[in-house]
Amino acid sequence: MNRFTSLLRSLTVTFAIALVSLVFSPAQPTQAQEILINADGPLPATQTIPYPGEEALFYLSGSAWSKTADAFIGVDIIINDQKVWTAKIFSNGTTTHRALMDNWVEVDIPCVISSGKCDDITITLQNASAYPNTITDINDYFQLILF
Repeated sequence: MNRFTSLLRSLTVTFAIALVSLVFSPAQPTQAQEILINADGPLPATQTIPYPGEEALFYLSGSAWSKTADAFIGVDIIINDQKVWTAKIFSNGTTTHRALMDNWVEVDIPCVISSGKCDDITITLQNASAYPNTITDINDYFQLILF
């Protein structure tokens, strides 16, 4: 094999690896700005923070369970009384805590001005309103991070 063929194969493999990484790996920031909620269940968990800007990227992790087999369970992210995201998973069995999939959530947050600057925002994690079989308790753990 000559040097050109070897170089071409090497570049092809490198390009393929880069392409697969780009397609199958989410673009994730490398440094968190602030851990907003770091709490044991049960939900709800609420935190008020200064306005983070029009666009915010959140990362949510947590778990939940159900007494009912074959049901969706989940957690809602509520910002200023508006649901912006539901992290969910299908639970086949009962009484087993299920990890919610990793959730990267980009949210547009309107600025509400009442005292010359954007008001603080209130963020709440709660059992998913669309999935009434969701249960969270002291054995569940939740983290919401602002990037």
